[in-house]
Amino acid sequence: MATIYSGDIKGTLGGRSKSRIIASRFGGMYWEPSHITFYYDQDDLTTVESGLRKIENQFGPKLKLILDLLKTNDGTINKKTMIEREISLKEISDATQYILGMKIKDCIIENNKCQFDVEIGLM
Repeated sequence: MATIYSGDIKGTLGGRSKSRIIASRFGGMYWEPSHITFYYDQDDLTTVESGLRKIENQFGPKLKLILDLLKTNDGTINKKTMIEREISLKEISDATQYILGMKIKDCIIENNKCQFDVEIGLM
């Protein structure tokens, strides 16, 4: 499989040239991708809804509590509340993913598709 490059110069590298940084042997600078693009359409709606149901079944009534806390506290829950309500960081992470899933679902329903970029954070 060939590696295609484009920009100020364009072309294809054949053979075993599969590395995305193959040109680094000539010096220069390169950047890792800074985002991932996601695309959903009507065909994905069932999968999105299934993912939402899994989270709902995992949490039960606790999901509403966490979502309400996130909504009233600008998307955050402080450590004191986490301890008092016995909420883990994993549960907060799953709840924020649920919010994303609902946004995707609503977007698909309203527009027949949903496309967005996710920024890749640096570790």
